Amino acid sequence: MYPLDLDYDRIAAILRKHNYRGYVSLEFEGKEDAATAIPKSLA
Repeated sequence: MYPLDLDYDRIAAILRKHNYRGYVSLEFEGKEDAATAIPKSLA
């Protein structure tokens, strides 16, 4: 687990509230293999 826990539901709600329709980037750093860690982050 990444030590920086973000409130993704709150962040998404803020973006929806302001009708944001752009891209949201995902940066990956960690020891887990990217093939398994990135899908977990996206979920």
